[in-house]
Amino acid sequence: MYLYTTRTLQGSCSSRVARRAMRGADASMRGGPRVALLVARSLLAGPSGCDSALRFLSTYDYDPAAQAGWLTLGKTDNLTLLAEGWAKYRIPALIELSQDASDSLWCANNGTLRPCGGRGSATFAARLSSFRAAVRPHMKSGACVGALLGDELMAADGASWDDLSFVADSLRSAMGPEALLYERCVSPGPARYAACSELA
Repeated sequence: MYLYTTRTLQGSCSSRVARRAMRGADASMRGGPRVALLVARSLLAGPSGCDSALRFLSTYDYDPAAQAGWLTLGKTDNLTLLAEGWAKYRIPALIELSQDASDSLWCANNGTLRPCGGRGSATFAARLSSFRAAVRPHMKSGACVGALLGDELMAADGASWDDLSFVADSLRSAMGPEALLYERCVSPGPARYAACSELA
């Protein structure tokens, strides 16, 4: 299991939260694939109700039935699963942007990811409008709290910093100021790339 944290866990309370999450993750993956655990930086008290450095605990897979009770943030490209995870288990989630769907915001161009149609194009604007319409009811219900732009888009898929920033800015306008926007980048690497591994 891999533990990713953007803030050092300090104090007995934070340690208890982390141990509880690790036990839950270990239990949920018995007989299944290894889980990579993402611990996002804190803005609120942790799931234990004490003053914790943790706000979100999330995984790179999403099985709300198995992860209920310790997972506090899901991640999926399936809006039906996102809605069910909230309705049945009260786990909010990030919607992951697809890279291969006909309505994706990302399109491959000679092996490099670009905003579909190009920055500022009518194609991109239409796809962003469709995305907004699809996620809006889930944001209103509390099921969707933001978006995962992708994984290692610059390191593995050749996306430029400018294109990544454009898509992030577009999602901010579509999803509002409270939405969590996340993109995971590989490290070590150029300092300007490392910045995108934080929640925005």
